[in-house]
Amino acid sequence: MNTLICVRHKITAATILLLVLSFVFAKQAFSQPDSTIKVGIYQNPPKVFIDESGNAAGIFIEILEEMARQEGWQLEYFRCNWSDCLQSLENSEIDLMPDVAFSYERAQKFSFNNLPVIESWSQVYASPGSGISQLSDLEDKKVALVEGSVQQTFFKQVMAGYGYSFTEIHASSFGEAFSEVKIGVADVAVTNNFFGEMNFNDYDLKKTPVIFNAAILHFATPKGENTWLLKTIDSHLADWKNTPRSFYYQILEQYKGLEISQSEKHSHFPYYFAVAGLVLLVGLVLLGYSVRLKKQSAQTRSNVLQLNKEKEKLQSYFENSPFGVFVANETGHLVEVNPKACELTGYSSGEILKKSISEFAPEELRDEVANHFKRVDVGGKASGIYPFLTKTGKKKTLTVDAVKVSDTHIVAFVNDITDSMSANSRLDRLGKIFHQSVNEIYLIDAVTLRFVEVNNAALANTGYTLSEMKQMTPMNLKPDIQEEDVKKIFEKLRSVESQPVRFESRHYRKDGTFYEAEINIQLLEYRNEKLFSAVVLDITERKNAENELKKMKEKLEMQVNEKTKELNQRIEELESFREATIERELRMEELRQEINALKNDKN
Repeated sequence: MNTLICVRHKITAATILLLVLSFVFAKQAFSQPDSTIKVGIYQNPPKVFIDESGNAAGIFIEILEEMARQEGWQLEYFRCNWSDCLQSLENSEIDLMPDVAFSYERAQKFSFNNLPVIESWSQVYASPGSGISQLSDLEDKKVALVEGSVQQTFFKQVMAGYGYSFTEIHASSFGEAFSEVKIGVADVAVTNNFFGEMNFNDYDLKKTPVIFNAAILHFATPKGENTWLLKTIDSHLADWKNTPRSFYYQILEQYKGLEISQSEKHSHFPYYFAVAGLVLLVGLVLLGYSVRLKKQSAQTRSNVLQLNKEKEKLQSYFENSPFGVFVANETGHLVEVNPKACELTGYSSGEILKKSISEFAPEELRDEVANHFKRVDVGGKASGIYPFLTKTGKKKTLTVDAVKVSDTHIVAFVNDITDSMSANSRLDRLGKIFHQSVNEIYLIDAVTLRFVEVNNAALANTGYTLSEMKQMTPMNLKPDIQEEDVKKIFEKLRSVESQPVRFESRHYRKDGTFYEAEINIQLLEYRNEKLFSAVVLDITERKNAENELKKMKEKLEMQVNEKTKELNQRIEELESFREATIERELRMEELRQEINALKNDKN
């Protein structure tokens, strides 16, 4: 069973670009153009396989490739047999493995996405006329099992629990297991229902009524790695599962021929979940022990004790499940819940058992939730996302995956995704801020210097598409600057004490024209990923205004100089005139004195 992952984002006031970074890594989960997602693939049609043309195909592959198309991921497939695929995943030699059933043993080695992709169970296939109709018929038979598969693990546990012996025939794939039965090396083969339903006729085999080990299948990554990838996968699955006729349902529709026909349902469980199936299995094992009690009393007592421990452990899984588990009868009323269900709703188990599950939805949505469970009754299962109200009236957003486990009971597995939905809403807002900014914003891989993400303003001004940008580096926009000079700027930013760098240069467009730009670059780190963020302002108009101002200033200075020169000349002329006037007045004074002297002499 999956571990509940609550996504929490704490928005700080550092810079808008740090917020944008959260958006890029959460919504554009793998956007490094020089990197690829390495995906393991093995032969298990129709879920995953290599088709006759040598191309990857299957339900998981088509779902993954649609996500890759929307996210801009590059996928690289690595073909391997099942056990080698898991080993490569554990060693981080591949990034992602599809079609992996959750188990607690595997959870120690791998990380799983939250939402189930598809559901599966194990079934025994034999040659026509084998007469195999129950588990005891497999005693002392040669059984073909795929090495490292969940079928191998659980089949051994079941047979050991009953005390049945058998000879294991190893196979590297389900196809090889079927071949071993066809040529007589093995009596029966155990595979999942998807592969079996699609291929048993091709190998001239027959289905038997022996079914066990219900499982929900996921994508898996190396333990603790690529969690952003799993979250992005969950985001797409949540959207698709909540949208009628989405790509997800169209893919399942293509494979609807694999569903068990109505005439066969009396001998098959159409859908069920691991916990419910395993608890039922333990009950059957205990019943088998009672039949064999007289013959193997001593051994049986020991085995019963062991099985009781297993039953207690499975009951503990149910009680401690991170999912709320609601069991409803054919009328829609709840008959059993686990503690997590009480925690999600705020009601006690006694209070819950007086209600139907639709009563937890807001009144205006109760009919829709009721219809959800009607679809389960008709189709065997249904998934959706609905708002639920707690006892205090608080609204929560929950995923509801319901399966019909019998004609009279439906089990719903409920997961609280309120926080992640809120986080996605915040990320959507940040994405709008990023793309609607009037300034150009570039996010650059700190190692390769390739553009990881570019906003709409940058694309509009440069004329490039996003896919073209992701193949480029800043040097492509600045051909007039030496590459070494650009690299020196980024090298300086990589130092621990680095401060944001600001400079001006020309940015060249796709059509060869250019514009003047002011560039502000800084180094950002998010979840151990380093990026350079560059905010670019088109300063062409500012530069033109500065040039005009410079010209006007030069013209004004020239005019001032000319006027100053004219003024100085005028001042010089006035000074000369003043001096001449003073000299004339002095001369006149001298003449007056001489005239006065002459007058005095006459007297």
